[in-house]
Amino acid sequence: MQSRVIYFFIFLFTFSVSTIHHCFSQNIIKQTIRGVVLDKQSQVTLPAAAVSLISVTPNISVLADVNGKFRFDDIAVGRHLILVRYIGYKEVSIPLLLNAGKEAVLNIELEENATELKEVTISANSDKSKSANEMSAISTRMMSMEESNRYAGTRNDPARMAANFAGVQGGSDQRNDIIIRGNSPSNLLWRLEGVDIPNPNHFAVNGASSGPISILNNNTLANSDFSTGAFAAEYMNATSGVFDLKMRTGNNERREYVAQIGVNGLELGGEGPFSKSKKSASYMLNYRYSNLIVMQKLGINFGSSSTPNYHDGTFKIVVPLKKGSISAFGIGGKSNIALLAKNVKPGDVFQTNYFDYIYGGNMFATGINYSHRINNKGFLKFTLAQGNETISTRTDSNNNSFSKTFIRDRNDYIRSRTSFNISLTQKFSTHLTFKTGILNDLLGYSFNSIRYYDGNINKKNVLLETNGKSYLNKSYAEMIYRPNGLWSIYPGVSVLYLQYTKKVSIEPRLSAQYTINEQQNISAGFGIHSRMPDLSLLNVKTNVKGAEVLTNQQLNFFKAAHFVIGYNNSITQNLRIKTEAYYQHLYNIPVEQRKSSFSYINAGANFGIPLNDSLVNTGTGTNYGIELTAEKFFSKTWYALFTTSLFRSTYKGSDGIERSTAFDCKKIFNALLGKEFKLNNKNTISIDVRGVFAGGRRSTPINFTASKLLDRTVYEEDKAWSVQLRDYIRLDLKIAYKHNVKRLTHELAISAENLTNRSNLFAMQYDAINNKVVELTQLKLFIVGFYRVNF
Repeated sequence: MQSRVIYFFIFLFTFSVSTIHHCFSQNIIKQTIRGVVLDKQSQVTLPAAAVSLISVTPNISVLADVNGKFRFDDIAVGRHLILVRYIGYKEVSIPLLLNAGKEAVLNIELEENATELKEVTISANSDKSKSANEMSAISTRMMSMEESNRYAGTRNDPARMAANFAGVQGGSDQRNDIIIRGNSPSNLLWRLEGVDIPNPNHFAVNGASSGPISILNNNTLANSDFSTGAFAAEYMNATSGVFDLKMRTGNNERREYVAQIGVNGLELGGEGPFSKSKKSASYMLNYRYSNLIVMQKLGINFGSSSTPNYHDGTFKIVVPLKKGSISAFGIGGKSNIALLAKNVKPGDVFQTNYFDYIYGGNMFATGINYSHRINNKGFLKFTLAQGNETISTRTDSNNNSFSKTFIRDRNDYIRSRTSFNISLTQKFSTHLTFKTGILNDLLGYSFNSIRYYDGNINKKNVLLETNGKSYLNKSYAEMIYRPNGLWSIYPGVSVLYLQYTKKVSIEPRLSAQYTINEQQNISAGFGIHSRMPDLSLLNVKTNVKGAEVLTNQQLNFFKAAHFVIGYNNSITQNLRIKTEAYYQHLYNIPVEQRKSSFSYINAGANFGIPLNDSLVNTGTGTNYGIELTAEKFFSKTWYALFTTSLFRSTYKGSDGIERSTAFDCKKIFNALLGKEFKLNNKNTISIDVRGVFAGGRRSTPINFTASKLLDRTVYEEDKAWSVQLRDYIRLDLKIAYKHNVKRLTHELAISAENLTNRSNLFAMQYDAINNKVVELTQLKLFIVGFYRVNF
């Protein structure tokens, strides 16, 4: 079946190239580059900033107008480089890819010099090692959406792209879990437009932060931040990492459209101004619908014989005001699947011969931002937002003849979050910028988790059957202090209060960076970070002497102390080497009162979070490691990225024995290499190769005798996570073709994931039908195509 897919996409690729070959004339296709220049801290525009297009001969230069705006018309499509200068600020170079079907609209932020010494030139390419959030000093990288389009194996998914960075491992080929420095993926914070949001993935499970397919859309996202440790004070209720996502603003001068089909679905989008006024409000809309049933017909195997169904949408509206702006934004998605035992085929990862599993879920997050400039050095920002997540599952045993206990599960989880946030950013001088904010979340919930035994509706175990509301109050203060051109110091503090448990968490943060010279700097960071217990865990019911008791009700925040030190060397404008070493002490981790190997530190290793009862905050854990990144940014038609992570991740349960966590794979090596071939002024072909070599997933040994007795997989819990499966090795290849005509850009790509067809292990499982332990493997050779047109 895979060969059918290969032939189909080779035919599609060849046909597309041949049909537009007649357009290979040397007529130059042109487009517009425009934007605005801003002070990075205060967001005040910088009139008369000098903007130069240095990738053309002769160079073209303009001065930004009174509103900080600049414009270049009739520029040939292709890759360009812009240099921006302003007196008293560090100059910045901005690389960009200009396409015929879309104008390049830039927001260029300049950083003020802290001294009157010689100016420092910073490349925006190299500056991706820094963050868009100026308060993040270490373990943070800016994520370019152009990279997520380019990298092989990402499926245009920002979460899968993050797995290429040092310290990050993916959970599996079928899910986009983000496992950072040995931490549970459940402790990741997702943020969109400054608001904490529910898990933005289709087919999510209770308490998870991942799924097989992302609701996020890289066609609508702007450059965003990804933090892996010791993050800024404004990022709260997270212990592993932060994905701080920004949506781009729609074109406010011209209407533009996108149509796309690929593994993520059939997609249509549009953007433009509401009127032709120069200060017009703009809109951006995007809708995507699943086409996986078509891919299944073509023989593409994505781990399940059943067909997943989903659709999602995104929007953003921006209205400029005299002293700020109002914006409205939203994302949402709905998904469902029926994994039926009768449909099981060899190679299925999610389905078994034992159970029927029916899933339905949806999420949305929407809000309004109001930004008001109070003076030339500061601004206020108000946000009102609403987020909801609904997950419903039904599990039913399929064949009672081999199941000694006929089991039926019903689970319904509903979460809502109403948020009101206010923040103040004030730049007092070149040396000092201060930021503070209050974030109030009203958390609503309705949980029902019931297990019926022997098909008897009156014989059941009720784990959860409750609903209610609780407040999570968060506040922070942070600042940047630059006493001179060498030092930058980032102190901060966060305070959290959870009304449900009446627990408070006070979290100091401190980072610093020392500039050795124009190419090198060293940095260090420390922070106390915490995560509230999931409300479903707090509401687990336990039968104590015939009465139902909430034995987890007094659980405290889980906590982690992060220590990081790093060194960065920008050897040239486009070549960087970076290394970081870290140590994390995790404490207040829920474990069982009785002596056991269980610890909540491993939540997220399987599907969903554990709902054990009678837990106490006495568990601990340790993560430590070293990371190396060598990166050649895109220049002279090629790029490369090599990352190495060597680490350990251990924990202690209530039995006091130190064990590997479920995420202790010990090593990760990533290598990416890409080359772009310019055929002429209209056409380019690019080739991207990605290789991954990582330690295998961890597993708990199976108790064969007990499994045979109960006709289901039973583990030797006293040996939890003691087995490491064989190493994970994967090679991905992506070939893409781009064709520009007047105001129209075609993009066609073919991706081959796991090119060597290796059988990477996912898990071990007892097969009750054949009475043996079997291996569940991840995706074999996985070939998908992609086509997009911008016009």
